[in-house]
Amino acid sequence: MIGNEAVKKLLEDNGKRFDPDVIKAFIQTMGVYPVGSLVMLNDSSVARVIECVVDAPFLPNVKIIISSNKNPNSAKKGDIITLKNQRTHFIIRAVNPKEIEELKEKTDDAKAMWDVVEYYFNMKSSDRMKF
Repeated sequence: MIGNEAVKKLLEDNGKRFDPDVIKAFIQTMGVYPVGSLVMLNDSSVARVIECVVDAPFLPNVKIIISSNKNPNSAKKGDIITLKNQRTHFIIRAVNPKEIEELKEKTDDAKAMWDVVEYYFNMKSSDRMKF
């Protein structure tokens, strides 16, 4: 289960098993997309969540790991985007790392980008924060 699916399950609980105030505090701390989650942006680029924003849990700070070739105005690999402070980019969905692996098998460009994703997931969790 990817991070935002776990958060979604907590929200679907509707206070049956978990105190709503605790869930609210958890979401504000962890965000809807926890740090390390992969997300697809509206320009088809793929980004990694690098920081949650307490007052905007749907708008984390992200780092582009696969830029889109479809849009010449898309974010570039390595760009850090503060989604809360701009309106040109937004998250359209979470990305399961398995999807990236499937892309690797289909295109040469995705194979090169997969090396970045694979490197990240093979890192120790303490080193991921520095990545």
